[in-house]
Amino acid sequence: MKEPITKYKYLFGPVPSRRLGLSLGVDLVPKKVCSLDCVYCEVKKTDKKTIKQAEWVPAASVITELGIWLESGVETEYITFSGYGEPTLNNKIKDIIDYLKKRTATPLALLTNSTLFSDPKVRERLLDLDVVLPSLDAANQKIFRLVNRPVPSLDIKEIIEGLVRFRKEYPGKIWLEILLVDGLNDQENHLEELARAIDRIKPDQVQLNTVARPGSEEWAKKACLEVLDKAVGIIGKSGTDVKAIADFRPGNADGNAKNRHAKTTSNTDRQALAERVLEIVSRRPETVENLAASLSEDREEIAAVVAGLVKEEKIVEVLEHGKRFVKHA
Repeated sequence: MKEPITKYKYLFGPVPSRRLGLSLGVDLVPKKVCSLDCVYCEVKKTDKKTIKQAEWVPAASVITELGIWLESGVETEYITFSGYGEPTLNNKIKDIIDYLKKRTATPLALLTNSTLFSDPKVRERLLDLDVVLPSLDAANQKIFRLVNRPVPSLDIKEIIEGLVRFRKEYPGKIWLEILLVDGLNDQENHLEELARAIDRIKPDQVQLNTVARPGSEEWAKKACLEVLDKAVGIIGKSGTDVKAIADFRPGNADGNAKNRHAKTTSNTDRQALAERVLEIVSRRPETVENLAASLSEDREEIAAVVAGLVKEEKIVEVLEHGKRFVKHA
């Protein structure tokens, strides 16, 4: 069944993910409320840096939109709490998880920067998720401040301890992401520190990543392949399952991909399609190929829509990391 054209405020996608395949995104904070201001962030600079837990966006409104989405019958590989900022800052996340668990068998995932895991209340709210994807880019405070630029009160040792405790309490899968930035956190001695922290956390898998899209700071560059290979060896030497994450392709997620959307017909309302493209690239830059996969549309159709939006100066094209991206103007 094809999704009706609906203007969502808190849902976006499904969007292509290198880790989860096609994933429906759920925003639980406004743009951009976060506890970090990472140099590589695809959503750009943090507007409000905080660790305050609150109902940043109303849970009832998010649930209403999810009900409309679920009624549409569109399938996605995951429903993922992610988006504009740190989802665990919303203290009503458990209400939304509980609603989805009663309404759908689609796996629920969380992309999180791990910064609130020292709080037992936060950890308890997440226990019914199917997979949690926490990030850990640093193993010491100096590099934490360089790469992630946290709220000053945050301490990387406490964050690591929170992840250790969460592993003991949480029955689902933990896929820990490390994102390496050239010259900042990819030195061998720091990778050894990360390996020791990971041995304590005991995630089901470590997903090694690097800068892949235009980010907050233009100078933040991707690590080279040789460094990624070295990192895989260092982190995996104790038996940890480590994988370097490739570019998106349908079915990247663990397990078999579900059926995609029904293919749109040639007479699709281009204005509606343009609004969907704008919705996605307002959150992060994307390639035309990924937009086509996300929207189940021919590449040529998406390319035509993108060309129109560029002409209207609503989006711009940029060449970064050897690929052409489109992003909000």
